[in-house]
Amino acid sequence: MSNELTERPAVESEIVEARTHGRYFLRRPVAGEAKLLLVGCHGYGENAERHLAELEQIRGAEGFALVAVEALNAFYERRSNQVVRGWMTRDLRERAIEDNLAYVRSVLDRVRPKVGW
Repeated sequence: MSNELTERPAVESEIVEARTHGRYFLRRPVAGEAKLLLVGCHGYGENAERHLAELEQIRGAEGFALVAVEALNAFYERRSNQVVRGWMTRDLRERAIEDNLAYVRSVLDRVRPKVGW
């Protein structure tokens, strides 16, 4: 083993845009045209399917078009091993916010023609 100090090469870090896929759940109004479009984004460690069920509990929601947008970052919930999601962490937070805003806009662009908005 040598006591000589060896220089390590510099480490470079670069941000690269990557494509990912997300999903949403749409529940059209019970009857007729939607009075309103209600869009929900679930909390950390949840999913859009569960969130849609929560949105349906809102008084008068039967007349709304409901959209539950699912976060892009999937992980396993420790206790149940169920796949849940989160929107972002502190790491690259500003980029994640930009990505999430673009993603939600894309969801709305798909949903609006479906519900007449």
